[in-house]
Amino acid sequence: SFLALYRNLLGRCFAARFVTRAMGFLHESEPMSWEQSKSVLKYVREHGIEQFLSVLRTCGATNGDPFKWGDEVEHQVFRLIPGATGPEVVAALRSPEILAELREKE
Repeated sequence: SFLALYRNLLGRCFAARFVTRAMGFLHESEPMSWEQSKSVLKYVREHGIEQFLSVLRTCGATNGDPFKWGDEVEHQVFRLIPGATGPEVVAALRSPEILAELREKE
């Protein structure tokens, strides 16, 4: 199920394997405007997919790894709707249902 895959990808495996990598220096700055961000949109999409696949390859086989106190989980739930020019991605407003299922499994 989606929830099983989600737990596998974002459990403690993520922290254990990726914390050792150095994070680049972050400095205070202003967010880009929508017009400015269009020039880097392709780069962001491609690298987001690469990062997801890297996490999937590294942590995809993890199973039953419990969440621990302090683990932080961010989630986004989407739905694909068939369209004339290809699938359309829309927000799936299922967070309450998914959170209830996660709490039930705790």
